[in-house]
Amino acid sequence: MTPPTPRHPARRPASGRLHLACVAAAGALAFAGAVLAVRPLRAQQAPLTLMTWNVGTLNPFAYRLPASREDDVVRAIVAEAPDVVALQEVGSTAQARRVQDALRARGLDYDLTVARSVVSRHDGRLTATLHPPGLAATLIVAPSADAELAVVSAARVAIVNVHGPANGGHRARARYFDAVRRWAAQAGVGSVVVAGDFNLGPGYGAGLSLVLPWAWRTDRATFSGLLASFPEYASIGSTTFYGLAYDHVMATPGTRLRGVRRVRGHKRGLMDHDPVRAEVEAR
Repeated sequence: MTPPTPRHPARRPASGRLHLACVAAAGALAFAGAVLAVRPLRAQQAPLTLMTWNVGTLNPFAYRLPASREDDVVRAIVAEAPDVVALQEVGSTAQARRVQDALRARGLDYDLTVARSVVSRHDGRLTATLHPPGLAATLIVAPSADAELAVVSAARVAIVNVHGPANGGHRARARYFDAVRRWAAQAGVGSVVVAGDFNLGPGYGAGLSLVLPWAWRTDRATFSGLLASFPEYASIGSTTFYGLAYDHVMATPGTRLRGVRRVRGHKRGLMDHDPVRAEVEAR
């Protein structure tokens, strides 16, 4: 398989520009003049707070975040005030920027990194990663997985926002997470944290994997492979309206994950996932 390769996203607009300079090894990140509720991330600071949330819906005509629910998402993020926010099933770059602007208006200043969950058959669903200004961010292109991965780095930890394929089934998920595992193995940072909607649980995957034995076996093997690469994992059970555990936070050996929990009370309308919050400390 072709290994994942980094792509410099210099053509992205300024509001979503990826900062590819490394975090200064000796210095704290400066936020001069900004009024922030988000903690400034510093090289010596621990833990880092992370929130991941699939903000899509059960509407079969548009699974993506509806415009009518954008303010609900903003209020939920403001209530939790995490350092890094990993969203899945955002409907467009413009929508991600509206959420970013609304958060800034409420005192949370984030930069934005947008990635396509599927590249060749892009259906409009995106991942959007919100992170404090000045952090290093990279867009990884994984040709074998037909996907882009947004990676945000803070001091000795890298956070990968993932959205496992639902379309394409068990084989697509196996290719996708194989690319994630291979990238993490050569990333060269102290800790790699993978967070998002995996469309995959401890013994099952999305769609037909729930009923087809061969698909179920593949998804089970994929999840076992993830646990081998990211053994720091706390199961929190179901995170969805339909009772399945698809949303996870995992990390490479030695990473400390604390307070991993499902955050209830923020779903509205046909939204089918609850957010997951965690604290991360790099080894």
